[in-house]
Amino acid sequence: RGKLATSSSAQGSKKQKKVHSLPMDWDLKKAVHFQSKFPFDCFTTGFHLAPELAHQAMRSFTSGNRRSRDANQMFLQSLYTWALPLNSLEIHGSSPMEDANNLVAEGVAGAAVEMKRLHDEQRARRFRCFREGLRDLVYALYAGLCSCFYVVPPPGSPDAFVCLFQAAGVQGCAGPSATVTSSTEGMLRLMREEFGLTPAEAREAAGPGPKRAKGKIAEKLKLDGSAGNKGRVHFVGREQVHGLFDFLATTCGSIYHKNQDAPTLLSPVPFVGAGVKRYTGVYRKKKLLKNKHEAGLETFTLSFECRGSGQYLPPWVVDRLCSTFRRTQHSFSITSEQGVEVGGLSAAEEAAVGAATVEPAAESAESRGDCYGGGFWDTEEGDKWEQPGGGLQRMTCEKGVFYL
Repeated sequence: RGKLATSSSAQGSKKQKKVHSLPMDWDLKKAVHFQSKFPFDCFTTGFHLAPELAHQAMRSFTSGNRRSRDANQMFLQSLYTWALPLNSLEIHGSSPMEDANNLVAEGVAGAAVEMKRLHDEQRARRFRCFREGLRDLVYALYAGLCSCFYVVPPPGSPDAFVCLFQAAGVQGCAGPSATVTSSTEGMLRLMREEFGLTPAEAREAAGPGPKRAKGKIAEKLKLDGSAGNKGRVHFVGREQVHGLFDFLATTCGSIYHKNQDAPTLLSPVPFVGAGVKRYTGVYRKKKLLKNKHEAGLETFTLSFECRGSGQYLPPWVVDRLCSTFRRTQHSFSITSEQGVEVGGLSAAEEAAVGAATVEPAAESAESRGDCYGGGFWDTEEGDKWEQPGGGLQRMTCEKGVFYL
């Protein structure tokens, strides 16, 4: 399962990878569009299901059961994730702090002071919940009860870095690991000097040597996060991952995301303070007519979009939707809009982090049992999470086979 082959395209000018099990794409998406010549019956049927059946799908997700064999239940189960917070402090595009400043400008100083006090109290509570949820997820990661989770910046924050934490075994890494996007020189300097953090690329370049030399290597990275993946760095091992946890718990709300809402935590498993978030799709039917005398060709499009700032589709939702439609649709195509490029290592990054990675044990998939434990639903999903992932923005599926 999952072995790659090649097949010629219709024009014969390009070869495509053919795979029965779709590789995991760890990038966060802003939108995913599914298009098919056949109706997405599992979506339309959901509107006519008895309320208890829709509730059953949510209960199956929250209890960590295996994916259902029923197509309608499988689709509904795929739409959920655990998140904290579920909503933002922003109202109609403005924050309470901006509203308070507007009141000061209008001469209503007393109301502005009271609004700012209430905002600060609410913000402090939300950051306290964020730190509790982050701590719970990190220790679940160490215990093998959580395979991965994201830390996403709040809407409107000038600090755009995203963190992906992954447990041992995910993407073939021997121990827990973490990736930070859009890092800056100032952030790396703070990580190094105050929290003892050194990116895996820097440690590999340094080779064996005294610990004091790590800082000099980190300075040579010169990462500014201004374009592409220049600001993406990796941390490998429990000591480094825990250092990143300390960094986030200490600096978020004071140095980073100052006067902003708390960051969002996204996870496939429950954690302290989390709620269940459900993604909704938009269904469209379009008929293509060559001329008015022909019946035309119908196409059906199902789109899932997160247009708000700081909102994304996590990879387990996208992957489960793809797996569902592989079973229910005769053929379909997928296009996605990139949100944040997080997962998947380049050749140079794989070489740098390679010293800390190993191939996953072959027998691990058989010993997982029927419950997902770390977030995956079954052995097929668990196998995919263990393999190195990559960005997948466009692909097709024909008779259960994906063409990449």
